[in-house]
Amino acid sequence: MKPRLHNTLTSISIKGYKSINDEQKIELKPLTILVGTNSSGKSSFIQPILLLKQTIEESYDPGALLLNGPLAKFSNFEQLLHKSKNNRAECFEVGFKVDNKHTCKFTYTKKNDELIVKNATYITKRKNDKEYEKVNIDHDMNTEEMREQIPSRVYKVINELVENNKEKPQIRIKRNRCFISLELIFDFEEDLKRGISFPGARPEIVIKNLIHLPGLRGNPERTYPVTNLNRKDELVSLPGKFERYVASILHMWKNEDNEKAVEVEKYLELLDLTNKIGTNKINDTQIEINVSTNVDEGEDNFVNIADVGLGVSQTLPVLVALVYAQPGQIVYIEQPEIHLHPRGQYIFSQIIQEAVSRGVRVVIETHSSLIIKGIQTEVANKKMNPKHVSLNWFRRVNGETEVESTELDSKGTFGDWPLDFANVEFEAEIKFIQAGVF
Repeated sequence: MKPRLHNTLTSISIKGYKSINDEQKIELKPLTILVGTNSSGKSSFIQPILLLKQTIEESYDPGALLLNGPLAKFSNFEQLLHKSKNNRAECFEVGFKVDNKHTCKFTYTKKNDELIVKNATYITKRKNDKEYEKVNIDHDMNTEEMREQIPSRVYKVINELVENNKEKPQIRIKRNRCFISLELIFDFEEDLKRGISFPGARPEIVIKNLIHLPGLRGNPERTYPVTNLNRKDELVSLPGKFERYVASILHMWKNEDNEKAVEVEKYLELLDLTNKIGTNKINDTQIEINVSTNVDEGEDNFVNIADVGLGVSQTLPVLVALVYAQPGQIVYIEQPEIHLHPRGQYIFSQIIQEAVSRGVRVVIETHSSLIIKGIQTEVANKKMNPKHVSLNWFRRVNGETEVESTELDSKGTFGDWPLDFANVEFEAEIKFIQAGVF
């Protein structure tokens, strides 16, 4: 099954952010795997997208960037910038492609002690992908420079609107949280104005659609808040931390006898965590999650999720996200292997494969060689298209992050790539044997 592309990120580029000095770019496939040693820059690569997401979703306008939010926490803008022995970057750049067609790139900096969007570039494919339309917006550009960025197609609209009006429309830079665009203001009559913004790209839609599961999915609680699920929202976007929605999603599925609840239970049993899960709405603000302590068939013995091992509470949000996500929606999971037995880590690759086959786009940041081996096996068994998997190795060279990417072949193998998991395991085995012999 070919995953449907609809308002989804298909590539990300980062420059000047933390350990990332020169621009590094990753193509987001249906399954994108980020691996590398600790502090190699894996989290730093996705973090700017999370900064944009929490800026867009905040209930008030926090300015160009919300530094201290639910998904990423900083106290100073300078903490985001790349720093070398000789100097520190003055700005950082975030770029991404949408549906393999529309490219957006934004530069952030500080001016007069205020965070600003220094520059925005929009490139859009048009007319059967044979022509490109490019709009470049700078924070300090003058009116004439702004007018030079107006595409010819927008001029046609202008001519129609001002045909009977001699005055030219005003033009200004319009900021929408962490994004900027150009806006034409038409003053036809007193107290009657009309504005046209361009480019027409809506990058906030793409960013809001991302589901993020951090390395620590919160501590197990005896009750969870009742949350609004926006079931009529086509984007299925849920602001803030996804784990806060898990109880309400499960409760909804259980009440509706939705097969998705059964699917989550199937995955929990596959991972040897539990075979049944239940919810109880205590009042209008609290929901309780209960799990069965009997993995084998028989009479269920439900206990509160806070009374079982961390494996359930850390894995449950991941499973719910993978089942909840819509085709084209990205689920970004940091360290899915946390609190999973090695066998569970290996089996988890099957759950990823099923999510990808439904059109969900998955990004995982992992240290688990067993998950990667499981993905290779899914490809070798023809259950996953090798072209739908992207392996990205992060490493620090002279203090700067470099990313090397590759794909699997039809047998699930890859070529000369600096993945050192197998080498470490082999060296450990040799040292153990040597210790016993000598």
